[in-house]
Amino acid sequence: MHVHLTSVYGIGGPAYASQHQTAEIGQQLGFLINGIYHFHISGERENALRARIDGILSSVEPGDVFIFQYPSWNDISYDSLLLSRARLFSGVRIIIFVHDVVNLMFQGGSEGFAKTIDLFNRADLLILPSIQMEECLREGGLAVKKVLIQTCWDRPVLDMDLPEPAFRRDLHFSGNPARFPFLPTWQGKTALHVYSGNEIRDAGPSVHWEGSKPLPVLLSLLAAGGFGLVWPGGAGDYYRLINPYKLGDYLSAGIPIFIQKDLSASAFVLSHGIGYAVESLAEVDEIIQSMTEEQYRALCQRLRGVRDLSRGGYYTRKLLVDAVMQVLEG
Repeated sequence: MHVHLTSVYGIGGPAYASQHQTAEIGQQLGFLINGIYHFHISGERENALRARIDGILSSVEPGDVFIFQYPSWNDISYDSLLLSRARLFSGVRIIIFVHDVVNLMFQGGSEGFAKTIDLFNRADLLILPSIQMEECLREGGLAVKKVLIQTCWDRPVLDMDLPEPAFRRDLHFSGNPARFPFLPTWQGKTALHVYSGNEIRDAGPSVHWEGSKPLPVLLSLLAAGGFGLVWPGGAGDYYRLINPYKLGDYLSAGIPIFIQKDLSASAFVLSHGIGYAVESLAEVDEIIQSMTEEQYRALCQRLRGVRDLSRGGYYTRKLLVDAVMQVLEG
């Protein structure tokens, strides 16, 4: 029996990074990686598409476990055919690891959402980013009994020598200003450092555009000190359903977190005592400006265990192992 894990190619950004990071951890666990290329399938003939998918599944055998990282960022008809072909192997167990729900992200309408629910209902087990996402899918007709909720994204960087964070009244945020319109309007006393390839224009004096950074450079800058911010942008309702990828950067860097109270990951931050769940950005500025170095040190101390788990990829390791064990144990 083998465990297979898909990973998408031909796409960039967090969608690529999250799948490949998971695939690297899966490889360390002995999983076989099945590459999926992102392409436009509209001109693809059915027999050619079937041959392409059969090539992806060529290493799958009866009784194996097949973990599909969703979405493939191809059309849902591609994903549907992929799972249908995987089901042809006798005794195969299918796990769908949901990163994003495309139809909810882009408000694709009820018909598209129904197709997504149908796809998910073919799984033996679902990995979902939040309890809120499960509730949303259940309301749409999700019937899968076995569901695991992802704790957080890791950032495996055991080979990096990162410093212990220093007490600084700096706030860090990574994200495209077009998706997070609150960035240029930040008026707090706290310096807001924004990491994005898209420049921020007409921002206040406290906003500092730092450009896009490779992960090692970004983590070094974060670990130098300050706080990480997790805040919804224009698609705020959808953002409440997902597991923010940027949270992994802050955890691995070992810096305290500020997160909007309504976001799903706020429960993780509060339960570990590693930051604050607040209702407004004004609260963020007030708390930072009134914080003492002793209070900051206490937050960083509580973060060390979480930081080390994130740097080792252990949250993802546990999630994948738990999922495989649940489908095999019946």
